[in-house]
Amino acid sequence: MVGLAEHGKGAPVTETMRTDFEMADAAEPLMIALERMAAPGACPVVPVQRAGRLIGLLTPENAGEFM
Repeated sequence: MVGLAEHGKGAPVTETMRTDFEMADAAEPLMIALERMAAPGACPVVPVQRAGRLIGLLTPENAGEFM
């Protein structure tokens, strides 16, 4: 909501999106991706890719459901 407060409702997504996040590969161990998510200042959502293509998002909620 900070983005809306700072830039207003008409601002484009590029004005408020984060670009400082790490990607996870679909074949890497889940624990490695979870450690990245838990790092101080890390993005709480990790985009997951396969062969350079976005295939999903890893969130604390869906990781918890899996475990």
